[in-house]
Amino acid sequence: MLIEYPFAANLLFTALEAGPGTIAGLVAGADTTVLDLRPDPDRFTIREVVAHLADWEDVWMLRLRAACEQDEPTVPGYDVWQIAIDRDYAHRDVEEQLARYRSGRAEVIAYLKDRAESDWQRRVNRAEVGWLTLEALAVVIPLHDSYHAKQIVDWRRFQS
Repeated sequence: MLIEYPFAANLLFTALEAGPGTIAGLVAGADTTVLDLRPDPDRFTIREVVAHLADWEDVWMLRLRAACEQDEPTVPGYDVWQIAIDRDYAHRDVEEQLARYRSGRAEVIAYLKDRAESDWQRRVNRAEVGWLTLEALAVVIPLHDSYHAKQIVDWRRFQS
């Protein structure tokens, strides 16, 4: 259990705290051409990535709360492409989305820091993935950040 290893818990919370600042740093100074570049038609633009990350803080909270407040619930998967269309990610203001991302992440961190040791092994079932503990859900969050951070770096290099 992660909570038994204070060093690992400290690393997890450091990584969770770093996500929004890292993404903000990667998009700083990017103009519209860079933000809306789509070198791969099967992946988000940088603008869409930021909107996606902001929206996903609510998804993380729903899943974390479900794990802690329900007995082994099944949580839904999401069609990220349809959400991007429905919420018009392609036209979202990047600074507003970064603010939402920071705010949502602060809520996620506060929620996780307030968990009892026994909560960390509570589980949710994601139909497309299987059973995940609260600990696993928490670890996935900064991995998701890193995936999109690398995408932004790759897109910015492509533009150069």
